[in-house]
Amino acid sequence: MYWWWCKLLFSVVSIFSAVVSRANANTVVTGAVFCDQCKDGQISLYDYPICGVLIGMACVDNKGQITTSREETTSWFGKYAIIFDGTTDLSNCYV
Repeated sequence: MYWWWCKLLFSVVSIFSAVVSRANANTVVTGAVFCDQCKDGQISLYDYPICGVLIGMACVDNKGQITTSREETTSWFGKYAIIFDGTTDLSNCYV
């Protein structure tokens, strides 16, 4: 009986470690574009989303050269999501 539990535990640990080693994270930048009719800097009752806006994001190195760039279009709700593969350094990125 003890041997059976050891085999089961070993199998579970092996499967878990295989799954964890293959897990990859992505970097996601999200936002919203809206018409701020009140000019208060916040989304409020009288503001509305703007769909179809092309949002561009560019990351530069210390020499000013673009290293990574992506573009997305806002949805009907004015929302966008820019996805980068892996964990990208976004310290010098601009939208």
